[in-house]
Amino acid sequence: MTEPTQAPDQPETTEPEAPEDQVKQATSRYEIERRRANRLERELAQLRTSQLSESEKAIEEAKAVGRTEGAKSAGVRLAAAEFRAKAAEAKLPNIGALLDVMDLTRFVDEAGEPDAELIQATIDKIAEGLAAAENGRGKTKAPEIPKGVNPKVADQDWLRTVMNQD
Repeated sequence: MTEPTQAPDQPETTEPEAPEDQVKQATSRYEIERRRANRLERELAQLRTSQLSESEKAIEEAKAVGRTEGAKSAGVRLAAAEFRAKAAEAKLPNIGALLDVMDLTRFVDEAGEPDAELIQATIDKIAEGLAAAENGRGKTKAPEIPKGVNPKVADQDWLRTVMNQD
């Protein structure tokens, strides 16, 4: 008997992708489409404002500034939530104290969206720094002086000689 062969017009079957990979691909596609839609919305708004009178342009500019500031302030809160989530994943202690002194506006773009990649990179740096600090604590140990033994004072130890003169 001969073994059945695959028809040449059928694609070879490959291993199905892991669910995590599918989620990452879908997320990246979503992000690309979202950014594209935001860009197109801005272009449309610019086209509309170019056809307005001066007073209407001033009103629209004020509205745009208000929306931008509102989006940025909401984005800062989103960035803080993203930091807390990433810190919980990395098991970082007391991230709230760090967020109190950190300038979160660095992690928010003009549209008010938090930059997840920059936040993750920052969390990774913090985790590395904490790990290095914890590893360094146990390595260095102060020398022990046995009890009851007075170390010999060198002749050139002027401070001890002055102190002992009294």
